[in-house]
Amino acid sequence: MRGESDVPARDATDRDATGPVPRRRFLAGAAAVAGSALTAGATPLVDPERNRARLSDPAAARVRAEAPTVLDELARLAGQAGEGEPCCLIDLGGVEHNLDALLRFAETHGWTLRPRLDVLGGPQPAARVLDALPEPRGLVRRLRDVAPTLEAAPEEADLIVAEAPTDRELARYLTTPPTRANQRVRLSVGDLATLDTTIDLAHEAGTDEPVELCLELDSGAGRGGFREPQSVVAAAGRLRDAGEVVRCTALRARDTHARVTAASPVRTGIARDARARLRELRRLLVEAAGGAIDPDELVVGGPGSANYRNWAEGDELDEIHPGSAVVYSRWLREGFDDDELVVALVVAAPVLGVVGASPRVPLTDFSMPGSDREQLTLRGGSWPDARGEQPELLWPEGLDDDRLHGGRGEHTSAITAPAGRLERGDYVLMWPEDTDAAVGRFGSVIGVREGTVEDIWPTFTRWGAPWSE
Repeated sequence: MRGESDVPARDATDRDATGPVPRRRFLAGAAAVAGSALTAGATPLVDPERNRARLSDPAAARVRAEAPTVLDELARLAGQAGEGEPCCLIDLGGVEHNLDALLRFAETHGWTLRPRLDVLGGPQPAARVLDALPEPRGLVRRLRDVAPTLEAAPEEADLIVAEAPTDRELARYLTTPPTRANQRVRLSVGDLATLDTTIDLAHEAGTDEPVELCLELDSGAGRGGFREPQSVVAAAGRLRDAGEVVRCTALRARDTHARVTAASPVRTGIARDARARLRELRRLLVEAAGGAIDPDELVVGGPGSANYRNWAEGDELDEIHPGSAVVYSRWLREGFDDDELVVALVVAAPVLGVVGASPRVPLTDFSMPGSDREQLTLRGGSWPDARGEQPELLWPEGLDDDRLHGGRGEHTSAITAPAGRLERGDYVLMWPEDTDAAVGRFGSVIGVREGTVEDIWPTFTRWGAPWSE
């Protein structure tokens, strides 16, 4: 591939012989990351000087993190492990780097870090993150993701299921909860109907231990959760009457509406309002529940990547729940708090062929005078987020969408590149706008570290696939 670095490729037999790095390889501790580890002449994920001062101080590190892999190395590894198909790569060194930054900020303010694990795509990389944290706490998106995550996770893993399940999902789960000794799972509940169903199903299942709940409180996002004081008081009554069948041990107050704008005054105001709502709803809940809720064991969290720093003025939180910041999704670059983050997840598409010179006269094969670009066809390339935003063409530099000839498509895409820069079989790297939306389109993720493929892991199952027991 043109423009690849001087680092030699390792073939599949090298990777298989080496095997995956043992768990707890990057436990919290003091370890430096040398900025000079970035390959000379390669395109870095970020400016190498950006974090050099911090990375030169071993005492500052909270997670042992190797240097992030540079972009041309990621493209080479995509060619090595992608089997000629579109693929998704997770840079484990970049993930560790971002976890370190998040942990240091959290601990400075007395918080625990509970990251969203769905941004990593699958249970094995999620377990790697849990293993790296001083306290292995995380959020999974769906109830069906609990069992495979716990199977790969440390024995003391502590999960919150971020989305409330349907009745049938919940009934299935409660029949055979997948937790092992010392593992903990809390189920999210955001309205009275779901709470009533959960209590009824817990009664029917006859579980040995109370079903632990995380109550969702609407702190202004308008995306569900208990919002009115009377509904919170009613929920407290249900919990009190349920006895030992269920127990509320966590609260979550999301402020996802902070993502609407990166403007700091707006996000600061959103955090201030959300904190006030949380304080009042928590007070009402604990008072109305009587002894059904132990305020000393109640874990309170909620803010994610868009706005967690603006909650630092108060003392309402025990933990924060960033997801996109763990891998640095592209939307964070639009003015949000991303000072120490590096790109740790990319999607890659192979070049199917070079079509011809670009630009060309429409509907003809005549090249425009001075054409210094080429039109290329990619396999895949359309992996939009929920808002329809496509991944940014990240590497090599100088790529553009070719909308005149079709633009991005699920099966093939048309782009343009500087003439001679890419050829058939080379890989183009893209930076997803919202990582979990992109990674969910792949059946596996490729874990890389320091210029080598460490492992290839399956992603979380799609809807309709058999459940893990």
